[in-house]
Amino acid sequence: MLGGLIYGLMNLRIVPEQNLRNAAPVSKGFQINSKTKVTIDKPLLKLELPVGWHEISTDKKVAATPTYSFASPSADAQIMDIYIDAVPTTMAVNKAVVVSAQADGLGYDTVSDNCTNFTESSLKDPRTATAPARWQTINFICDMGNYARAVVGTMSTEGINQVTVTGPTTGPHKLFITYTDNNISPSYSVLYEILRSIHFK
Repeated sequence: MLGGLIYGLMNLRIVPEQNLRNAAPVSKGFQINSKTKVTIDKPLLKLELPVGWHEISTDKKVAATPTYSFASPSADAQIMDIYIDAVPTTMAVNKAVVVSAQADGLGYDTVSDNCTNFTESSLKDPRTATAPARWQTINFICDMGNYARAVVGTMSTEGINQVTVTGPTTGPHKLFITYTDNNISPSYSVLYEILRSIHFK
């Protein structure tokens, strides 16, 4: 009887060790894939985008033309426009993210809720369907007419749709970025990673 008890205890110790060894490779594979990035090197700045993103042509007929535009694979439905120096100070957005210059890059806060949820409807201009709004004490223009969109704009204390970032070689530049995520449940982790990667030259 004692011999049977000892045999049973020895078997109990072996089973958990095998399960722990089998689980390890699964988490390692996911971590490597999630960090894959592509470096974009332009005359004024460098940034990193997720693999699969590509540069798209900008519409030169539009008054506020982005300096650069990038899009994710079509299944992800994300677009980012970067305006350098010629920033559109009258452009309305749906959500705001407060940014600040940090050396040659950017610091950032979290993306706001849709501005129609915290902006007085009585302030809406009937001609433009926009209204003055504030997020974390920062002024911006809320696009109340297109409330269903998900356009996020960078905002700062310097003024509407602008922040100045200074590169060590090229000097100061005004910057404005819009980021659109057309998914039903947008995730802004991609935007945060892109903002973190931007560095002016």
